[in-house]
Amino acid sequence: MSEIITDKLTGKTSAGDVTITSGSATMKLQEGICTGWLHIDMYNSNTEKGSVNISSSTDNGTGDTTATFTNNSASATDRLVLVHAQNSNNGNQASGANRGGMVCSQSNLTNATSTIRAVSFYGSSGGSDAGAYDIEGLHISKFSELA
Repeated sequence: MSEIITDKLTGKTSAGDVTITSGSATMKLQEGICTGWLHIDMYNSNTEKGSVNISSSTDNGTGDTTATFTNNSASATDRLVLVHAQNSNNGNQASGANRGGMVCSQSNLTNATSTIRAVSFYGSSGGSDAGAYDIEGLHISKFSELA
């Protein structure tokens, strides 16, 4: 088995043109990596628990957080954003018929190449009984080509 030890990979044709090939499948490296992530505790004063490539996070109100990335995406539309809610210690967000799982949605802001806004709700997302809620662990991950 061969081993390559390096601090930097640069494409032969252009700096970002590094590909990985497995059999007949080929993928551009810079389009297939997580370019930033944020783990934040909205329930306890928007305490950041960890991040990569995040310059700041903003508490927009109950259940509403914006992550601002240090390095922008090349495109606002050619990216994958994953938002995951974890609510293990404070499960009193709803009672009775309104109790349900967490639902998170992400939306683009004006400068969608550098920001992601995530909102968490409890209860029925299809009815009028859903409400915004600060959850214990919000995870936002972005997969995209860097600008």
